[in-house]
Amino acid sequence: GAIQARLLPRRVPAFRSLDCAAAALSSEPVGGDYYDFVRSPDRTVMLTVGDAAGHGMPAALMGTWVHAGFRDRARRGAMPGHLLTSLNLDLVALNQPDVFVALLCARLDVRAATLTYANAGLTPPLLRRRDGRVEVLAQSGVLLGVTAGARYADTRVELDAGDIVVLYSDGLTEARRGGEEFGLDGLQRVLDAHARRSAADI
Repeated sequence: GAIQARLLPRRVPAFRSLDCAAAALSSEPVGGDYYDFVRSPDRTVMLTVGDAAGHGMPAALMGTWVHAGFRDRARRGAMPGHLLTSLNLDLVALNQPDVFVALLCARLDVRAATLTYANAGLTPPLLRRRDGRVEVLAQSGVLLGVTAGARYADTRVELDAGDIVVLYSDGLTEARRGGEEFGLDGLQRVLDAHARRSAADI
């Protein structure tokens, strides 16, 4: 668990025009949820959020495998769709039965205020516009590891001042208090109530 925690970024990207925060809260000592950032000198950030199928050590090992593969490709400048396609081919080649990973990769261009993302089966991000409208960024492909023929398309989103983007795994929306699931409605309620606060507060 300590090794896995140290693989997560110690800091989030910091720019004057970008407020960013990240957290991983696990119900088990180790698990398959994962996030990472790779910052480039040209004021772009490659980021990823993932969820390896299963629980415990097997899922944690796949998270570590994704960590290495993502960072290598992100540092070489791969766009999100190409990065996911490449990772998928490598995972299928491992020939591990029932090993699948939901992974979203995104390239955030701070100067141009654009988010370009590709998704391999992770819960769709939410984009809350400054005026309160919420968009579900639903473009997605199949989980990594399902088929060697999978391809992942890049989708570009224009951002404006005050917009909030939330990337998350299903552990957030499926969390329960008593018999009630937090769900997308709970997530949207939090965003509506705290939209003017910092990313860390949200």
